[in-house]
Amino acid sequence: MPPVVSPEEWNAARAELLAEALDDALSGRCDEGEALSGYERRRNEATMDDYRANLYQAELNPPPPELLDLRASVRGDQEATNRLLLGEERAPVS
Repeated sequence: MPPVVSPEEWNAARAELLAEALDDALSGRCDEGEALSGYERRRNEATMDDYRANLYQAELNPPPPELLDLRASVRGDQEATNRLLLGEERAPVS
């Protein structure tokens, strides 16, 4: 499972991937289509776990037992609940 990062960190990482692709195209190391295809592939690989988790939830599947256990473990602990809801703790993906 990928490490948890803040939205700002993820946006910066995506911007870096795009900057590398544009540098490759503008410097002539590859054509623009190849560079942007490579960016898209790397971005998709990096986001696939989150995509699958969102799709699973959008299909109205029941939460996995691990997520129910995680929610139960933070019950009554506001600081831990905040960390979970802010994405600082990773919820399991089925």
